[in-house]
This record gives sequence, structure tokens and C-alpha cells, in this order.
Amino acid sequence: MQESENSHELSAVQTSQYRGKNVEESTSQTLSNAPQNERHSEREKLIQFNWRKHWKSKVKPYLDNPLVQLALDMGMSALKPDWQSGDAPYLLGHDGPAFAKPGTLAWYRPYGRCHYIAFFSMAIGVINYPDLEWKIISGRAHTVSVGYDNEGQPRVVMDILWSHANTAEESIARTVLPHERDPGTGWHRLVRWAESDLASAIREALAQNEAATPEYYGCTILDLMAKAMGIDVPTLIQKTMQRLNQETRQPMDDADVKDRLSTA
Repeated sequence: MQESENSHELSAVQTSQYRGKNVEESTSQTLSNAPQNERHSEREKLIQFNWRKHWKSKVKPYLDNPLVQLALDMGMSALKPDWQSGDAPYLLGHDGPAFAKPGTLAWYRPYGRCHYIAFFSMAIGVINYPDLEWKIISGRAHTVSVGYDNEGQPRVVMDILWSHANTAEESIARTVLPHERDPGTGWHRLVRWAESDLASAIREALAQNEAATPEYYGCTILDLMAKAMGIDVPTLIQKTMQRLNQETRQPMDDADVKDRLSTA
């Protein structure tokens, strides 16, 4: 199955730096030396997050976190404009299960929609590895969230759709080929927003230990993000508008930004 999706496209040279060798050599060595479903290169310490193994302890406790829900809603809304919180991601995928129970890994696996579920994956990555810098990398065959260390080296891959079948190196390698069809300016804007504002909001909330406190529930998305970032709502809108306008020739006004941030 091929998943068509883009953000930071990696060159073959960059990918070789990640693996240190070609895909086939890296794959065979990794498969032989690492435990099933938690494969990684010891030399490079590149980890494929094991969604099945860690679901109950590192993912499920955060499913009701407003910022995690925001990441899910923003990503899936880019695919389905009338998406609403509580909708089932897996129903928007291809060749998935006929039924999945809410709160399970299967529920959050819309196969063929890696482009849109990557925001949710990144939010979970930031929560579990807040010291890493998170990016969404994308190519013709796949899109994943990757956490980088201070030296710019990838350390953790959050591949929610194919972690059970791919090594971390393989997941990254699948993002190398350029897109045949660009996903559009709107999606690229969401990527920049997720990598900056959303990631910062999650880190701030973790630092304040307030992400799951009752006071966060019932707040608007704007209030939530502004509180987590330590600024007021007008400032949040202004900062977001300035950044988005830098990435497009079509200026966005205050109402457009507020509408986009309030989508969830």
C-alpha cells in the first residue's frame, strides 16, 4: 500500500546519514539484532516507537488531553473538512478493520492517511520525548513524525501506521521520494503550526504539570494554547498570522487565523 503525502523532504544523502548504509543492509542487520516490534540501530540509537507495546502506558493516558485531541482534529480536518472531535480516524483509511473500539490503537490507524494522522503521532511524541525537536517529514510513499536531538540527528520515529512492519530506518527511507502531487499550502501551514506552536504548547503544559487538570477542560482551543504558551489570545493570533503570512503570498487576516485555530 502506498501512502501519498509532504513537509520536510529528505534527500538520499540525508537519509544515508541516518542509516549509515543502504536500506537493505540496514534492514537486515536491524531485523536480526533487535527485538520484534522495538527495532533500532544500536550504533545510531534510532528508535521506532512501539505503539502496540506502549499504548496503555505511554499513549492511552493522554488521549483525552486537549492538546492531543487538537492535534488529531487539526490533522484530520485537513482531510475531511466536516470532521468533528470524537469521529473515528480509522473510518477515513483504506483497507482497515470493519470495526474498531474507541480508545484502541486500531481506532487511531487510518491506513493510507499517514499525511493527516502524523499530527496526532507528533503530539504523543512530544509528550513522551519533550527534549527532542519534532518534525513531520514526508514524501511520495509515507509521512512520519521524527524527534531530533540537539545535534540534528533523528532519535525517535513515531510511525503509528507501520511501526509493526517497518524499522525506524525504513520508515524514514519511505519519505525520501518527492511527491508526485503537492499536498497543498494549507497542509504545509498546519505542519509549521504543529512543529512550532503546538509542540511549544505541549512542552509548556508538561512543565507546568497542568495539561490534564480540570481547568483545561471546557476552555476554547485558543484559551488553551494561549495559557500553555504563557501569552494572551490576541498575541497568539498575531504570532500565528505573522508566521503563516511569511509562508504564503496570500495574507491571512485575524478572522482567518482565529477560524483555523478554532477548527477543533
